[in-house]
Amino acid sequence: GQMEDGRESQLIIAPLLSLPDIRRNFGSFSIENQFLLIASFVVFGLMAALSFFTANRIERAALEAVGAAGRFQMQTFIAPLVTRMPDGAYAFDDVFRQRLVTFLENGQAGQRVRNFKVWQPGGELVFSWREAKRSPGSFDELDRASAGKTVVSKTEILKHDYSRAESKALLIEVYAPLLTGEDRSRLAAVE
Repeated sequence: GQMEDGRESQLIIAPLLSLPDIRRNFGSFSIENQFLLIASFVVFGLMAALSFFTANRIERAALEAVGAAGRFQMQTFIAPLVTRMPDGAYAFDDVFRQRLVTFLENGQAGQRVRNFKVWQPGGELVFSWREAKRSPGSFDELDRASAGKTVVSKTEILKHDYSRAESKALLIEVYAPLLTGEDRSRLAAVE
């Protein structure tokens, strides 16, 4: 830039300290100052590690709470929509699909749920709301839900083929058992 008297000023930018300068200057500090400098870096590193650990634990606890609430809602509101046939088998028929669509489109659940799928063990997709209706086969989360566990994950990790909308948005997925047979076998799981 220019100074008031018209002369050109020069801005000299020099590196703050190079590695050899740091080594040479560090040795000139007293032992107390060296200790404080090293301790500051160690404390900063430990605080950073603790904050990452704490954030991870909080996220995991929040996901587990979402999973528990999702499982409860599915077993409370969705499972009663499935009717039993005279032979005792569950009917995933058009009546079930219509009841489920009505529930999802007219209730609070439809405002919070981006997609809803009902799977049979082995990966057969029997219902899909708002997204493609293809069966990718079995995958880990579905197998675990079919075994009776609630699994919560995010769509940032690919588990099966996602629709275009699912892959663009970072969604939380809850896989939970929906129906249990009289012999305690899992008859359906939901995503």
